[in-house]
Amino acid sequence: MERLTLEDFILEDVEAREVTVRVKPYDRSTGVVSWWEPNAQLSVSIVEFSFGREIDIQGNRDGLVSLARFLLTLAQDEVPNGRDILLDSEELDGESETLRILIQEP
Repeated sequence: MERLTLEDFILEDVEAREVTVRVKPYDRSTGVVSWWEPNAQLSVSIVEFSFGREIDIQGNRDGLVSLARFLLTLAQDEVPNGRDILLDSEELDGESETLRILIQEP
């Protein structure tokens, strides 16, 4: 499998499509709230290679849309620095590693 770098993703050279993902607006009284798509499947694993480790995130379409929603929920301007979403093996498939997604601005 070919490894891509950030330089491989120059927007001017890529045909782009707008995608809509609904997120719940951040509210200080309820904190960060998101949800899974109905048939979501998502797993996170750490794979060891001779050159180091790799984090693999695998999922069906509903799982990947849900992951996108978690990321976009945290990316809202109103979400305070340091807030997170924690997905553990009960929420992920099988024996997945725990995934912590954190907003961290400089």
